Amino acid sequence: MRIVITGASGNVGSALVRRLARDDRHELVGVVRRPPAPDGSFPAMEWSAIDLTDDADTPALQAACEGADAVVHLAWGFQPSHREDRLRELGVGGTARVVDAVVAKGVPHLVHMSSVGAYSPKRDDAPVDETWPTGGVPTSMYSRHKAAAERLLDELEVDAPQVVVSRMRPGIIGQRAAGSALLRYGLPALVPAGVLRHLPVLPLDSRLVIPVVHADDVADALVRVLESRAPGAFNLAAEPPVTAQD
Repeated sequence: MRIVITGASGNVGSALVRRLARDDRHELVGVVRRPPAPDGSFPAMEWSAIDLTDDADTPALQAACEGADAVVHLAWGFQPSHREDRLRELGVGGTARVVDAVVAKGVPHLVHMSSVGAYSPKRDDAPVDETWPTGGVPTSMYSRHKAAAERLLDELEVDAPQVVVSRMRPGIIGQRAAGSALLRYGLPALVPAGVLRHLPVLPLDSRLVIPVVHADDVADALVRVLESRAPGAFNLAAEPPVTAQD
Protein backbone atom coordinates (compact mmCIF):
# COMPACT_ATOMS: atom_id res chain seq x y z
CA MET A 1 0.00 0.00 0.00
CA ARG A 2 0.99 3.59 -0.55
CA ILE A 3 0.34 5.23 2.82
CA VAL A 4 0.60 8.96 3.44
CA ILE A 5 1.22 9.90 7.09
CA THR A 6 0.87 13.47 8.30
CA GLY A 7 2.95 14.16 11.39
CA ALA A 8 5.10 11.15 10.53
CA SER A 9 8.08 12.36 12.57
CA GLY A 10 6.10 12.84 15.79
CA ASN A 11 5.35 10.63 18.78
CA VAL A 12 2.78 8.36 17.11
CA GLY A 13 4.10 8.89 13.60
CA SER A 14 7.56 7.58 14.44
CA ALA A 15 6.05 4.49 16.05
CA LEU A 16 3.79 3.90 13.04
CA VAL A 17 6.67 4.29 10.58
CA ARG A 18 8.72 1.75 12.58
CA ARG A 19 5.82 -0.69 12.52
CA LEU A 20 5.02 -0.29 8.82
CA ALA A 21 8.69 -0.47 7.82
CA ARG A 22 8.75 -4.11 8.93
CA ASP A 23 6.76 -4.91 5.79
CA ASP A 24 8.58 -3.91 2.62
CA ARG A 25 5.35 -4.06 0.64
CA HIS A 26 4.40 -0.55 1.80
CA GLU A 27 5.38 2.73 0.20
CA LEU A 28 5.48 5.38 2.93
CA VAL A 29 5.14 9.14 2.46
CA GLY A 30 5.73 11.41 5.45
CA VAL A 31 4.04 14.82 5.43
CA VAL A 32 5.77 17.13 7.92
CA ARG A 33 6.77 20.78 8.19
CA ARG A 34 10.44 19.88 8.54
CA PRO A 35 11.61 16.51 7.18
CA PRO A 36 14.04 14.76 9.55
CA ALA A 37 17.75 14.63 8.83
CA PRO A 38 18.94 11.53 6.92
CA ASP A 39 20.74 10.16 9.98
CA GLY A 40 19.17 6.73 10.09
CA SER A 41 16.50 7.67 12.64
CA PHE A 42 13.84 6.74 10.08
CA PRO A 43 13.80 4.08 7.39
CA ALA A 44 14.16 5.07 3.77
CA MET A 45 10.89 6.72 2.76
CA GLU A 46 9.54 9.70 0.86
CA TRP A 47 9.19 13.00 2.73
CA SER A 48 7.13 16.05 1.76
CA ALA A 49 7.73 19.40 3.48
CA ILE A 50 4.19 20.74 3.88
CA ASP A 51 2.66 23.23 6.31
CA LEU A 52 -0.93 22.14 6.95
CA THR A 53 -1.82 25.65 8.13
CA ASP A 54 -0.90 27.23 4.79
CA ASP A 55 -3.28 27.22 1.83
CA ALA A 56 -0.27 27.83 -0.41
CA ASP A 57 0.86 24.26 0.36
CA THR A 58 -2.43 22.74 -0.83
CA PRO A 59 -1.02 21.70 -4.23
CA ALA A 60 1.91 19.97 -2.53
CA LEU A 61 -0.45 18.18 -0.12
CA GLN A 62 -2.61 16.97 -2.97
CA ALA A 63 0.47 15.83 -4.88
CA ALA A 64 1.59 13.81 -1.84
CA CYS A 65 -1.82 12.13 -1.73
CA GLU A 66 -1.78 11.22 -5.42
CA GLY A 67 -2.22 7.46 -5.81
CA ALA A 68 -2.42 6.83 -2.06
CA ASP A 69 -4.31 3.83 -0.73
CA ALA A 70 -4.72 5.51 2.65
CA VAL A 71 -3.95 8.73 4.49
CA VAL A 72 -3.21 8.56 8.21
CA HIS A 73 -3.73 12.02 9.66
CA LEU A 74 -1.73 12.39 12.89
CA ALA A 75 -0.54 16.01 12.74
CA TRP A 76 -1.72 18.14 15.65
CA GLY A 77 -0.38 21.08 17.64
CA PHE A 78 -0.01 21.60 21.40
CA GLN A 79 2.13 24.72 21.61
CA PRO A 80 2.00 27.68 21.96
CA SER A 81 -0.96 27.05 24.26
CA HIS A 82 -1.77 30.76 24.47
CA ARG A 83 -2.34 31.00 20.70
CA GLU A 84 -5.63 29.26 20.11
CA ASP A 85 -5.90 30.73 16.64
CA ARG A 86 -2.67 29.04 15.53
CA LEU A 87 -3.53 25.70 17.14
CA ARG A 88 -7.01 25.70 15.64
CA GLU A 89 -5.59 26.49 12.21
CA LEU A 90 -3.41 23.39 12.43
CA GLY A 91 -5.80 21.03 14.22
CA VAL A 92 -9.11 21.94 12.59
CA GLY A 93 -7.89 23.80 9.52
CA GLY A 94 -5.22 21.17 8.83
CA THR A 95 -7.80 18.40 9.10
CA ALA A 96 -10.04 20.24 6.63
CA ARG A 97 -7.15 20.52 4.17
CA VAL A 98 -6.35 16.82 4.51
CA VAL A 99 -10.02 15.91 4.00
CA ASP A 100 -10.12 18.07 0.85
CA ALA A 101 -6.96 16.41 -0.48
CA VAL A 102 -8.35 12.93 0.19
CA VAL A 103 -11.53 13.71 -1.75
CA ALA A 104 -9.72 15.53 -4.55
CA LYS A 105 -7.31 12.66 -5.17
CA GLY A 106 -9.79 9.82 -4.65
CA VAL A 107 -8.02 8.30 -1.65
CA PRO A 108 -10.26 5.43 -0.49
CA HIS A 109 -9.34 5.44 3.22
CA LEU A 110 -8.78 8.20 5.78
CA VAL A 111 -7.56 7.30 9.26
CA HIS A 112 -7.84 10.26 11.63
CA MET A 113 -6.20 10.52 15.06
CA SER A 114 -8.98 11.85 17.23
CA SER A 115 -8.93 11.56 21.04
CA VAL A 116 -10.95 10.67 24.11
CA GLY A 117 -10.75 14.44 24.54
CA ALA A 118 -13.44 14.78 21.88
CA TYR A 119 -16.07 13.22 24.12
CA SER A 120 -18.76 15.31 25.79
CA PRO A 121 -18.55 15.64 29.60
CA LYS A 122 -20.12 13.07 31.92
CA ARG A 123 -20.81 13.10 35.64
CA ASP A 124 -18.64 10.17 36.68
CA ASP A 125 -15.37 8.49 35.70
CA ALA A 126 -16.92 5.31 34.30
CA PRO A 127 -15.51 4.40 30.88
CA VAL A 128 -17.56 5.20 27.79
CA ASP A 129 -17.73 3.39 24.49
CA GLU A 130 -17.45 4.76 20.98
CA THR A 131 -21.13 5.75 20.88
CA TRP A 132 -20.71 8.50 23.50
CA PRO A 133 -21.34 11.98 22.00
CA THR A 134 -18.30 13.88 20.76
CA GLY A 135 -19.36 17.40 21.60
CA GLY A 136 -16.15 18.12 23.46
CA VAL A 137 -15.58 19.93 26.74
CA PRO A 138 -16.29 23.65 26.21
CA THR A 139 -13.66 24.78 28.73
CA SER A 140 -10.86 22.82 27.03
CA MET A 141 -9.29 24.25 23.87
CA TYR A 142 -7.86 20.85 22.94
CA SER A 143 -11.26 19.20 23.40
CA ARG A 144 -13.07 21.86 21.37
CA HIS A 145 -10.67 21.41 18.48
CA LYS A 146 -10.85 17.61 18.54
CA ALA A 147 -14.65 17.78 18.54
CA ALA A 148 -14.59 20.25 15.63
CA ALA A 149 -12.36 17.89 13.66
CA GLU A 150 -14.84 15.07 14.27
CA ARG A 151 -17.59 17.25 12.74
CA LEU A 152 -15.48 17.50 9.59
CA LEU A 153 -15.37 13.71 9.47
CA ASP A 154 -19.16 13.58 9.88
CA GLU A 155 -19.51 15.86 6.86
CA LEU A 156 -17.03 13.76 4.88
CA GLU A 157 -19.01 10.58 5.50
CA VAL A 158 -22.16 12.29 4.18
CA ASP A 159 -20.59 14.12 1.22
CA ALA A 160 -18.15 11.38 0.12
CA PRO A 161 -19.52 8.00 1.26
CA GLN A 162 -16.98 6.23 -0.96
CA VAL A 163 -14.24 7.20 1.53
CA VAL A 164 -13.80 4.83 4.47
CA VAL A 165 -13.31 6.93 7.60
CA SER A 166 -11.61 5.49 10.70
CA ARG A 167 -11.45 7.52 13.91
CA MET A 168 -8.88 6.54 16.52
CA ARG A 169 -9.60 7.85 20.04
CA PRO A 170 -6.67 7.27 22.40
CA GLY A 171 -5.94 8.85 25.76
CA ILE A 172 -2.39 9.95 26.53
CA ILE A 173 0.09 8.21 24.22
CA GLY A 174 3.54 7.53 25.63
CA GLN A 175 6.89 6.10 24.68
CA ARG A 176 10.34 6.63 26.15
CA ALA A 177 11.59 8.69 23.21
CA ALA A 178 8.75 11.20 23.67
CA GLY A 179 9.06 11.56 27.44
CA SER A 180 10.46 15.10 27.49
CA ALA A 181 7.84 16.34 25.03
CA LEU A 182 5.01 14.81 27.03
CA LEU A 183 6.38 16.49 30.15
CA ARG A 184 6.33 19.87 28.41
CA TYR A 185 2.80 19.42 27.09
CA GLY A 186 1.40 17.97 30.31
CA LEU A 187 2.42 20.73 32.71
CA PRO A 188 1.30 24.35 32.87
CA ALA A 189 3.72 26.80 31.33
CA LEU A 190 4.24 28.36 34.76
CA VAL A 191 5.85 25.18 36.12
CA PRO A 192 9.14 24.55 34.28
CA ALA A 193 9.91 20.87 33.78
CA GLY A 194 13.31 21.36 35.45
CA VAL A 195 11.60 22.26 38.72
CA LEU A 196 9.92 18.87 39.03
CA ARG A 197 12.98 17.08 40.40
CA HIS A 198 13.06 19.58 43.27
CA LEU A 199 9.42 19.06 44.29
CA PRO A 200 8.96 16.59 47.16
CA VAL A 201 5.26 16.31 46.30
CA LEU A 202 3.41 17.03 43.07
CA PRO A 203 -0.13 18.12 44.00
CA LEU A 204 -2.78 16.25 42.00
CA ASP A 205 -6.53 15.90 42.31
CA SER A 206 -7.19 12.58 44.07
CA ARG A 207 -9.95 11.89 41.51
CA LEU A 208 -7.51 12.04 38.58
CA VAL A 209 -7.99 9.19 36.09
CA ILE A 210 -6.02 9.17 32.83
CA PRO A 211 -6.36 6.55 30.06
CA VAL A 212 -2.85 5.79 28.83
CA VAL A 213 -1.57 3.70 25.95
CA HIS A 214 1.90 3.04 24.51
CA ALA A 215 2.76 4.48 21.10
CA ASP A 216 3.72 1.04 19.79
CA ASP A 217 0.28 -0.31 20.68
CA VAL A 218 -1.35 2.64 18.92
CA ALA A 219 0.80 1.90 15.87
CA ASP A 220 -0.33 -1.72 15.95
CA ALA A 221 -3.97 -0.63 16.09
CA LEU A 222 -3.44 1.74 13.18
CA VAL A 223 -1.93 -1.03 11.08
CA ARG A 224 -4.86 -3.35 11.88
CA VAL A 225 -7.30 -0.64 10.77
CA LEU A 226 -5.29 0.04 7.60
CA GLU A 227 -5.04 -3.60 6.62
CA SER A 228 -8.74 -4.30 7.22
CA ARG A 229 -9.91 -0.87 6.01
CA ALA A 230 -12.20 -0.81 9.03
CA PRO A 231 -14.63 2.09 9.31
CA GLY A 232 -15.90 3.70 12.50
CA ALA A 233 -14.47 4.86 15.81
CA PHE A 234 -12.01 2.95 18.01
CA ASN A 235 -11.11 3.75 21.61
CA LEU A 236 -7.47 3.00 22.42
CA ALA A 237 -6.45 2.59 26.05
CA ALA A 238 -4.66 0.14 28.28
CA GLU A 239 -6.20 -1.19 31.48
CA PRO A 240 -6.08 -0.09 34.20
CA PRO A 241 -5.98 3.70 33.74
CA VAL A 242 -3.41 5.82 35.55
CA THR A 243 -4.66 7.46 38.74
CA ALA A 244 -3.28 10.13 41.08
CA GLN A 245 -2.10 7.36 43.40
CA ASP A 246 -0.01 5.84 40.58
